[in-house]
Amino acid sequence: MTRLDTAERHQPLDRAAAVVRRACEEAGSTTVPVHHEAFCLRWPPDAG
Repeated sequence: MTRLDTAERHQPLDRAAAVVRRACEEAGSTTVPVHHEAFCLRWPPDAG
């Protein structure tokens, strides 16, 4: 199984956290509604 290294996994999460943090600051709240989509792809190594 191929996995992203730690930095590659954390970068998107850090960017998302910054977006939510900024939205909270702008709203003057500790919570804000957030629309998000998530998906998972499985790609067999020999599908090349």
